[in-house]
Amino acid sequence: MNLKIHTFTTGPVMTNSYVVIDPAANVGVIIDAPPDSQEKIVEALANAGVTPAALLLTHTHWDHTADAAPLQQHYPEMLIYVHPDDEYRLVEPMRHTGWPLPFTIQPVAASRHLRHGDRFTLGSIGFHVLHAPGHSEGSLVFHAEANCQGMAPKPPSGKNANATPSPLIGKDTWRKKNFFPNNPSGAPPTARAPNQSKPMNYIEQMVAELCPNGVEFFYVSDIASVGTGSSDRKDATDEGEFPFYVRSKEVLRIDEYEFDEEAIIIPGEGGIGEIFHYASGRYALHQRAYRISFNRPELDTKFAYYYFMVAFKEFILSKAVSATVTSIRKPMITEFRIPIPPLPIQQEIVRVLDLFMALLANLQAELVARRKQYQYYRDWREWSSGFC
Repeated sequence: MNLKIHTFTTGPVMTNSYVVIDPAANVGVIIDAPPDSQEKIVEALANAGVTPAALLLTHTHWDHTADAAPLQQHYPEMLIYVHPDDEYRLVEPMRHTGWPLPFTIQPVAASRHLRHGDRFTLGSIGFHVLHAPGHSEGSLVFHAEANCQGMAPKPPSGKNANATPSPLIGKDTWRKKNFFPNNPSGAPPTARAPNQSKPMNYIEQMVAELCPNGVEFFYVSDIASVGTGSSDRKDATDEGEFPFYVRSKEVLRIDEYEFDEEAIIIPGEGGIGEIFHYASGRYALHQRAYRISFNRPELDTKFAYYYFMVAFKEFILSKAVSATVTSIRKPMITEFRIPIPPLPIQQEIVRVLDLFMALLANLQAELVARRKQYQYYRDWREWSSGFC
C-alpha cells in the first residue's frame, strides 16, 4: 500500500478534507468538501498531476459538503458518492443547516450511492465501505485494505448477495469481511507512532512557512493609543446617529461622536475580561471605558480584538491579588503584550473567527426562539390542564 494522503483543515468549524492519491496508478479521490477547501484541494491535485475520479462524502452536514458543487464544476467528470440516507442534504443544503448560515451552499446531486459492505479500488488499493449511522443517518467510513491488484473478483454473499457493486475506479473487488487484514489484533491500523508528529492545520502551516523563527510580541504601550471617553450614560438617545460604547455589552446611541477610528473598546469597571467591542468609524465613549487604537499598519485591529478576547482576562487576573478584578487602569492595559504575525495569518484568523461568530450569533438567536416556543407551549399546557 503506497497511498499519498493530503489533509486540509478549513471552514469556520475547522473541518478536515482529504486528497487520496495512488502515485503508481496516477489516480486519486477527494474525501469531503468543507467550506474554503476547493483551492487547496485543486492545488494538491494539480501538483500531483491527477484529476480526481470521485468525491467521497463521509456524510452531508454542511461543513463537509459546502464546496462539493464548486469542485464538481471544476472537475465535470468527477462523480459524487454518498449514502442514500444522507442525499437529501446535498440537493437542498440550505434547508438542512441546523441554523441560518451567513453564506449560501450550492445544491448538487449525488452521482452514485455507497452502502455498507461495498468495495471499490483506487488504483491498486482496495477500499471497504462501512455504514456508521449516528452522527448522521448515512455516515460512512472508508477503510483502505491491503493491496488487491490482480485478485479475482469474488461475488458478495449473505445479506449482500444481491447487492450491486459501486464501480469507482478499475475492477470491483469483493472479499470476505476482514476489516483489518494487516493487523493481527483486529484493531484499526490508524494509531500514530509515538515519534510521529500531529498533522498541522492550515493556519499552523502558514505560521511555519511565514514565520519559522516565531512571532514577536509587543507591549500595547508601544503600538497603540489608550484612553477613555468623556461622555456619560445620560447623554444617550434612542434615535442617536452614532454608536455609544459604555461599560456593558449593550451598545447605546448618541447624537454626537468623539472618535473616528478603528479601535477595541473595553470597560474600566465591571465585566473586566468579559466585555469587548470592536469599533470602526465614528463613535462616542463612556468616561469609564477605554479605547485602544493601534498605530501599526502591520497589525489588523480585528486580530488584536480577538486576541484580547482570548488572553486579556488571564493577564489581568495574573496581576490581581484576588480572584476577581472589578476595575482596571491605563497601565494595566498598556502592559499587555500582543503577537504580530504576518498580515496574511492575521487576516485568515480574522476571517475564520468572523464567520464562526456569525454562526454563533445565529445559533444563539435560534436558541432564544426555541426557549420562547417551549415557554409558550408549557404555559398553554398548564392553562389548559383543567379542561377535560
